[in-house]
Amino acid sequence: MVLANVLKAQFNYGHNLADVINDGQDVHRLIAGTVLGKPVDAVTKVERNSAKPISFGRPGGMGPERLRQIAQASYGIDLTIEEVQVRIDAYHTLCPELNLFLEDEVDAWLELARAVNLTPSDYANASGRWIDYSDPTSQRPQGWLGSMLLKALKDESPITRSGREYSQHELEFFRQAAEKIAVDLDPELRKRLDSGQADLKVWGKVRNSVGRRSVFTITGQLRAQASFSSARNNVFQGPAADGAIPGMWLNWRSGYKIVSFVHDQVVVESVADGLVHQRMAEIESMMKRGMETVVPGMRVGVGSVIRQSMNK
Repeated sequence: MVLANVLKAQFNYGHNLADVINDGQDVHRLIAGTVLGKPVDAVTKVERNSAKPISFGRPGGMGPERLRQIAQASYGIDLTIEEVQVRIDAYHTLCPELNLFLEDEVDAWLELARAVNLTPSDYANASGRWIDYSDPTSQRPQGWLGSMLLKALKDESPITRSGREYSQHELEFFRQAAEKIAVDLDPELRKRLDSGQADLKVWGKVRNSVGRRSVFTITGQLRAQASFSSARNNVFQGPAADGAIPGMWLNWRSGYKIVSFVHDQVVVESVADGLVHQRMAEIESMMKRGMETVVPGMRVGVGSVIRQSMNK
């Protein structure tokens, strides 16, 4: 709901997701139903859960492998990469605004190439590959070299887009360049980087060390030096928190005791008497009013449960 408002009101990318939510439709069921070719009311709980990791994680920039891991760890659902990808595709079809939202405004590959001065001429000299030295771009860092460097950090046997394996000269060139990267690594990871060992953690640290950017939320918050995923998450997670705060304030001013607030869940203490359900309705109403200050025009939903103890 907050994401839909951000896509529509902050970035002006479109209102498809906002329309789905304001029509009272369930995004998880729509994704699952599209993938499985079933009416949404025939989608089972397990099938709906198989779409949740994609619904929640994709707007933050998560890729198929990470989403597959979350589906297994959080929901106990085993999906293949192909099954994850068809759910991603279904989400993008349902909400084409995501295509624009997930375009990176910063060329991280180029920033990496600039950080260690990766130029085509140096690459050609080291690898023995042909290059037109009269081309002025041969003396300037290029993004495709930053991409090749990242592959050399991640894969034991990296290959080019054409399917050619990196030569030993290329590997040595990129791994020597990697030693110049100013990135904060613990001693073990630094040892792996300096020794030229391919390592997923080293790759992640290096990738996230470049291409940082500042991002504003629709509520006026500024976050500086954010990675791509952090920037995308921040623009809807920040307003979600900002909408919860006035809702909790209204409840507190009305005399309700708030005992916990985690992520998107608020725990409010109540006397166990015959007015519990009435209080719950009042609390829900105030939480909605608070969120509506951040997402005007959006359908705000609140789900509540009554428990004698706090548990998942």
